[in-house]
Amino acid sequence: MLLLLLACSADWEPAVDPLQVLAWAPTVDAPGTIDTPLHLSFNARLDSQTLDSIALLNAQEQVVPADISAEGLRPTLWVEPERSLQPGATYTLVLDVGLEGVGGQLLGGPVQVPFATLGPDDAPEDTGEPGDTSEPADTGDTGD
Repeated sequence: MLLLLLACSADWEPAVDPLQVLAWAPTVDAPGTIDTPLHLSFNARLDSQTLDSIALLNAQEQVVPADISAEGLRPTLWVEPERSLQPGATYTLVLDVGLEGVGGQLLGGPVQVPFATLGPDDAPEDTGEPGDTSEPADTGDTGD
């Protein structure tokens, strides 16, 4: 019986959970500004050698050049477009099956992560607070 267990255990490999996207921001329902990098959280740290399996696409499915990086000690991916994105637009980050976790975790199939940018009418309002570089409101006071 012990011999049978030893023979079977030689071929046994522990199960590895598939690589999964747990959360991301911005999203379609909570858009970011045109300069907001996309941030994704995974269930495992990513193998930085497999990041070429990721592409950022615009609504016309054209590739948008972006810097893609994985945090070494955290299961986090950052996607920062090389230029500002278009306001009020929808984008998709495509994760292909070649993306891997450092422990050999694989995606179960291609994953599409949609997100959007704020439109021109959705920009934060001028508050007049320090750091606000917009022109002050005209109060009608001529200083006379």
